[in-house]
Amino acid sequence: YNTKQHTDNPQYEQQFTPEGHTFLPYRQEAQPTDQASLHHRATENGNGNNGCHAVDHGQPDMQAGQSHLDAERDQQQCHTDTLERGLRELGRQLGLLELDQNLCAEDSGLTAITVKQTDTDHTYIPYTNRPLGWHTDGYYNAGGLQVRAWLLFCAQPAAEGGENGILDHEIAYIRLRDHNPEWIRALMAHDAFTIPSNTEGGTQIRPDHAGPVFSLAEDGSLHMRYSARQRNVIWKDDRPTREAAEFLLDLFKTGDDHIFQARLKANEGVISNNVLHRRGGFKDTDDGRTKRLMYRARYYQRLPAPTD
Repeated sequence: YNTKQHTDNPQYEQQFTPEGHTFLPYRQEAQPTDQASLHHRATENGNGNNGCHAVDHGQPDMQAGQSHLDAERDQQQCHTDTLERGLRELGRQLGLLELDQNLCAEDSGLTAITVKQTDTDHTYIPYTNRPLGWHTDGYYNAGGLQVRAWLLFCAQPAAEGGENGILDHEIAYIRLRDHNPEWIRALMAHDAFTIPSNTEGGTQIRPDHAGPVFSLAEDGSLHMRYSARQRNVIWKDDRPTREAAEFLLDLFKTGDDHIFQARLKANEGVISNNVLHRRGGFKDTDDGRTKRLMYRARYYQRLPAPTD
């Protein structure tokens, strides 16, 4: 099912018709995430689901035991592959075709977001259990590769925490403009917001990317590239830009009636244009049986405008 949240504001400038964002809780049959559940499901269901084969117990010796573990891993990988194919197909059905292949993405183009070590020099906050501040996705991308929409699917929520906050970036635009239109002009400057280069293994994988915070896409829709992080971002050093950046931080701190808070359950998801969002810190269980696992896809197209 599809829930469309609209925001009607008579003061909103005509060329920025507010579409709201589209929340799509995506449900499928729950898939197990721990080895014990996989073993039970495989032996109970015979051939399993979606072409995944059952675990063969074999003989109770060391070789058979290893075969059993290998079969369980194969079963788990089969369920993961099926899930990723299903999520990509969901995006295609909504007209989202071009995936943004980010640094830590899987071969499928989706990204498994969980607490894990990454094959990178730097520690990236999404792959820890720390809070993730307000941002839009792909704010560090080059101008021609802007993320316009994203999908987030919850395979397993954390034991505690991990809630998401969402705010339509068009609302942030309205709040800024209503306080001081000069701030909008400042944030639309070509050098308003710069992300420094990124180097991995002694090789520069991304140069400095400077650009506006707010811009208009070819179809007239409003786009925002933003991060509330205080490190590794460079704001243009002039008064209106500094004031606008401080206003946004204060807006997120004090809150807004249009901020949507949600803690996704297993097999729920969100699909949205590239609105502002955040993640709260969380805790997994010590034994790893309840470990937060999200799948994310990022796209270069916007969602089609909702219809009545």
